[in-house]
Order: sequence, then structure tokens, then C-alpha cells
Amino acid sequence: MTQKQDNSQFAKRFAFAFANFDIPALNQLIAPTGEFAVQDEYGDDLILKDRTDYLSWLQARFAEIREENPAKRKLKFEFDTCSGCSVGCPVIYFEGAEFPRIPDEEEGIMLHGIMVDQADGKAKRILFCYNFKYLDRFA
Repeated sequence: MTQKQDNSQFAKRFAFAFANFDIPALNQLIAPTGEFAVQDEYGDDLILKDRTDYLSWLQARFAEIREENPAKRKLKFEFDTCSGCSVGCPVIYFEGAEFPRIPDEEEGIMLHGIMVDQADGKAKRILFCYNFKYLDRFA
């Protein structure tokens, strides 16, 4: 299997776990150390955290979306490719490229995806991506 095929298969496993709010599965898919982007407590700045802090932040975001919509059992998602700082890496966008980032009060929702870079079957970088190939489909 090629690296591109490995990345694609990994992105699918990651997306399904993420879309189903499956923190234990995500814990297994994410390396203990790496670069995992979250928003600070005010939603203003992006900071890099370890796996434990990333999953805690994500679990809080999952709880918020489920509180807003108790019937929500699964997130909608689509795949794309980064065309910016991590060219070629898989990008997954959830809920029309509006989740999980918290909207800025002044700027509103910033369309984004989750760029997942893996090695040896574990995510080593999970970053917000704003420069993906099919961004225009959300315009």
C-alpha cells in the first residue's frame, strides 16, 4: 500500500470515529505526542496541545454540539486535500466546514477542515486547515 493510500485509509478511520463522537477510538488513533491544535479558552487563539488535552477539548466541543441538538447522533463529513501548509495531507471537514472550531464573535464562522497527518497508523499532527482544494463549494 502506498503512503497516499495509507493516509486515505487512516483519514477514513479517523473521520468515522470523530463523526460518531467516539473518544476511546480517537484515543487509539492519536499518537501520545505530536501537534494537536485546539482553541484557547476564549476561542481567540489556536494552541498546540498533547493528546490528552486535545481529546478533552474535543469532548467538550462534542458535548456542546449535542447539547444544541440532542437528536444529533453523527456529524456529517467530507474529505478533501490540503493545498496550503501541508500540501497533499488529508483534510476532513465536518458539518459543512463549520465544526469543531468555535465561531469568532466578531468574524463569525470561519470555514475550516481538520488536517490529519499520520505515521505508523497514529495521528501525529491534527491542525485546522483553511486552504483546501474544494473550499469554493462552501461559498
